[in-house]
Amino acid sequence: MISLVEGTFQTQSIGGWILIHQNLDDSLSFNKTWSEYRNGFGSLPGNYWMGLENVRAVISLAQTFHLRVEVQLESRSWYSAEYDSFSLGSETASYPLSISGYSGDIDDPLRALNGMKFSTPDQVVTGAKTACQIVCKVGWWYMYNSCLGTNFNGHSDNQPICFGVSSGTGGNGGPSTTTQVRPLSAARMMVKAA
Repeated sequence: MISLVEGTFQTQSIGGWILIHQNLDDSLSFNKTWSEYRNGFGSLPGNYWMGLENVRAVISLAQTFHLRVEVQLESRSWYSAEYDSFSLGSETASYPLSISGYSGDIDDPLRALNGMKFSTPDQVVTGAKTACQIVCKVGWWYMYNSCLGTNFNGHSDNQPICFGVSSGTGGNGGPSTTTQVRPLSAARMMVKAA
């Protein structure tokens, strides 16, 4: 458990990484309100969203935090990506995602989402040209001009744009140039102090 500004929130460590998001199956809907995404929902060890404010509180504890993303494709193969630097903007700025320093065995899954603001079905980001959060019925950092980005919050029965990764897997463990959206079976996000 980590004590945060507004109380205590359940956490889990995996190999020294603090789990901030996990979508393992369709047992919990991620069709939630802005308030729920801000405060957190779900429970460990199952499907879980730590909450954007809780993540901001955790990453305020050190100058730099790393982000690790793990995705399981429909083939049941797991791939990962790590970022040397990860931060979230404030709620008033709609929690823009900031990442840099990618490495991994899947093409950079969050590259197109860097700088994007968070939206939920009940709170659409001003200036968004698409309504991906309405189509997918989940909160996420949606691109302004397309729904074809990575999304970890949908369900496996959704179309890949709602629960998929917009990158290929590299041959021999290396990145590829494939840009299709591939369906996911599971996804998780974790942070660790640098």
